[in-house]
Formats: sequence, structure tokens, C-alpha cells
Amino acid sequence: MSIRRAPRPDRYYVVSHEIIDAGLSAEALGVLVYVLSRPDNWTIYPTQLGTQFNCGKDKMTRILKEIRAAGYAQYSKVRNQKGSFSRVDWVFSESKSPEAEN
Repeated sequence: MSIRRAPRPDRYYVVSHEIIDAGLSAEALGVLVYVLSRPDNWTIYPTQLGTQFNCGKDKMTRILKEIRAAGYAQYSKVRNQKGSFSRVDWVFSESKSPEAEN
């Protein structure tokens, strides 16, 4: 999982009102703010997020889907040389993606 954000000149993160007012559940808001507060190009896996937030795979999958549906995350499936899926890359953003508004 990688993170995309605007450059931050300071060492802290200020949460945008856009995120707070997005209508996300408390769980999804917590995960989104946690992920966005991490350093640029930080990598983590959903299982590690599940451990961090003390929830199982199904619950974390639901939370990530909610964040994606709200437009604050996108994912792409990456194929290996043989053509089968090798991984899924998630990219989180501090603002909604244009595709989410359509």
C-alpha cells in the first residue's frame, strides 16, 4: 500500500474538513487518518492494518472498500510476467479522486 499526498513542509498532519465531513464510519475515518498520517511512500499491508486496529480480514476489507467508495483510495491490480495477478497496489489521497464523483 502506498500513499500519495501533497508535500508537507512540517512534521505533522492536519486533517482536512473534507475528510471529516465525508460521511465515513468512525472505523473508516480512523483507518484513513492513520494511513494519511504516515510518512510519504510508506508501505503497509491490509493484514498489518487489521493488527493495528484489532480487526479481522473481512472487517478490514469492508473498511477499505468504504474508503475507496468515498473516493479517498484507489487500487490497481498488478500482473506478473505470466499474466496472473501478483499484488494489489492501494493509493490513498487527502482529497477525493475525480472518478468517485461520477
